[in-house]
Amino acid sequence: MKKNLLLVFGGRSGEHEVSLRSARNVYNAIDREEFDVYLLGIEKNGTFRYAGKNLFGIGDFSELIGKGDICTLSFENGSPYLVVLGKSGAKRVTRLDVAFPVLHGTFGEDGTIQGLFEMVNLPYVGGGVLASAVCMDKEVCKRVLRDNGIKIVPFFTVMKYMSEKEKQKIMKMAAKEFGYPLFVKPANLGSSVGISKAKNADGLRRAVRFAFRYDIKVIIEKSISGREIECAVMGNERPEAAVPGEVIPVNEFYDYEAKYIKEGSKTVVPADIDRKTERLVKETAVKAYVACGLEGMARVDFFLSGKELFVNEINTIPGFTGISMFPMMWKACGLSYKKLVRRLISLAFARERQRSSLVRSY
Repeated sequence: MKKNLLLVFGGRSGEHEVSLRSARNVYNAIDREEFDVYLLGIEKNGTFRYAGKNLFGIGDFSELIGKGDICTLSFENGSPYLVVLGKSGAKRVTRLDVAFPVLHGTFGEDGTIQGLFEMVNLPYVGGGVLASAVCMDKEVCKRVLRDNGIKIVPFFTVMKYMSEKEKQKIMKMAAKEFGYPLFVKPANLGSSVGISKAKNADGLRRAVRFAFRYDIKVIIEKSISGREIECAVMGNERPEAAVPGEVIPVNEFYDYEAKYIKEGSKTVVPADIDRKTERLVKETAVKAYVACGLEGMARVDFFLSGKELFVNEINTIPGFTGISMFPMMWKACGLSYKKLVRRLISLAFARERQRSSLVRSY
């Protein structure tokens, strides 16, 4: 008997369009003999819309956003349901067995949608609430990694509520300790949205103001001169790392334009590194994954400077677009796109089986 899978895409973050591209690829890779796929698109304003079941011939997932009935998830008699909210009231669409969130950034990777799934008792692909929240916040993630003996890129934190005097003081401290250039990032975004490279004091002030457009917390990082290495990790209790890959950006750094708009960036899988370095990357990726309490999947991004390896960040719902590294790295290990998607779904069920054995009352 087929199971009902809820594919969730779109979202309220600056990575909305990237999510649509990822979701289309995941949708096409799901085995229709095993799953009926129900589509839930989240508009940029946060509205949930039921877009249909087992649709075929979808060229662009942006066609589905804003269409369909407003919907929600409900928890009834111990089971999760997809519910349409019509003029005549709420109507069940189907009971759900598992969710596959393909939501990048805020309200997708930060534990919020995962919390909703937990509340309605719906198994889901990817990291849990706490791990997702930890990895989404670059400052908190850095602190967790550092406390576990994992080398990170040094940083300072600036909060939007601080006075201009306080902000200027931190900026001066960062410039004095790290020197220029400096990287400025919103603490809770992905796909390099809101990131700038500051080459002087004026550029640093502009970069901080720009980053505050996207988040109330901003980090100022030391610039690490080196190669950008990425490593995919997958699993629950015993996670495994894929062969690492390397990103060679067309721009000065791997920003949003270099990732998704401008042609010329290169990805090399497997990365051209010696076996000792490859082993170090894979071991560190798994160590970081475990330290943050991750399950399901993640992509760990590094800077390789000489023989030093620094964790840059961890993406808990990595991209699944045609140029995304996560599926490419697993493909290099012999795992096709369809098998990868199937494996991720099976990990969601495995986690649910383990959690269902826990006692919920005292």
